[in-house]
Amino acid sequence: SINISGNKTILSGDINKSIDNVIDRKILFVPMNNILFLNTKRIEKVIKNDFPKIYEAHVFIKDGSILVVNIGEREPHSLWCKYDDVKDNIKNNYILDFSEKCFFADQRGFIYTKAPYFSGGVFEKIYTESDVLKIGEQILDKKEFDKFFKFIDLLNSKFGITINHIFISKHNETKIFINSLLDRKSVV
Repeated sequence: SINISGNKTILSGDINKSIDNVIDRKILFVPMNNILFLNTKRIEKVIKNDFPKIYEAHVFIKDGSILVVNIGEREPHSLWCKYDDVKDNIKNNYILDFSEKCFFADQRGFIYTKAPYFSGGVFEKIYTESDVLKIGEQILDKKEFDKFFKFIDLLNSKFGITINHIFISKHNETKIFINSLLDRKSVV
């Protein structure tokens, strides 16, 4: 039997199907679902590959017959959008067309899923011209990602500045659009 834990949004049945694709094979007429031949590291790799939302998977055999799968799911940390999708629809720093393609990045800066449309307030939108904005890609290295968001958090916590949206060019030039105390748009 298979015991799956740690999944919050990914269905256990979907993870089971992924595992079945690994263990329902035969090599030289030997079934791979035999506990003696089970390759837990391969199962971990396949699970993480099949589900980009999973950032860690630990698979082991318990009591000689139970396949235990512990996973950790990524959680949305920031919202990254393709600037090219909206650049022709901006007037006075307001985005006029909401057909942008946005993705969630986890707390490590890894793009893992397409995001639904959000109007303001749920996440700060970071618009970028970067070609890295694809599922399965690292938006920034972890150190730069942490520094960037520490700065954003500092603006909010120390100075009470609320970010409206952020633009990052291909050359890493950054414009931060804020809401002033008078609720007027400002740029830093």
